[in-house]
Amino acid sequence: MIRIWQLVLIIIIVSAASFGAGYWVADLQDRSAVAAVNGVEITRAELEEALWDRAGEQILDDLIIETILAQAAAEAGIEVTDEEVEAEIEAIAASYPSREMFEATISQYGWDRDELKEQVRWQLLLERLATQGIEVSEEQIQAFWKMNKERYPDKTMEEMRDYIIRAIKKEHAGPMELYLMGLKQQAEVEIMVEDFKGLESGD
Repeated sequence: MIRIWQLVLIIIIVSAASFGAGYWVADLQDRSAVAAVNGVEITRAELEEALWDRAGEQILDDLIIETILAQAAAEAGIEVTDEEVEAEIEAIAASYPSREMFEATISQYGWDRDELKEQVRWQLLLERLATQGIEVSEEQIQAFWKMNKERYPDKTMEEMRDYIIRAIKKEHAGPMELYLMGLKQQAEVEIMVEDFKGLESGD
């Protein structure tokens, strides 16, 4: 879903979206070198233009989604604390055969700890928005446990209660992607950069 990119890419897209195509063209005049290959320089302008062309639309879309989520969460009074993020990460890690395998998986995505925390925070926000207002009865909890308790031989229903409630709510909410798509369709999105007009609401 939401990807965490290098800060320099985010700054480039935000700057261009904020100040418009004219700002971007002006920035392309920067001919300072960022690398050299066999004596041939690659300029900052070439780097930024390539980033813009190859990933700009996707990064801008990610930023739009993050903004929509943040606004919806603020309106609903939903917050995710650092402690909740850490607890979720530990729960995810515990689902792996080993801590080493978990860390290796995270490394494959190119994330460090802070990037992982941000990813998890957005996911928790999305889940809470999508499942708000869904009530879970005791009968549903007991039925879920009866069907799944063999998967958790060392746990009791009371120990698993919070997990069960969360699982039932997510099942009733449906795919998180569809909920997110609905939020985006309801938002008024205006793109100031002609290249990415397709990201506007309703497109």
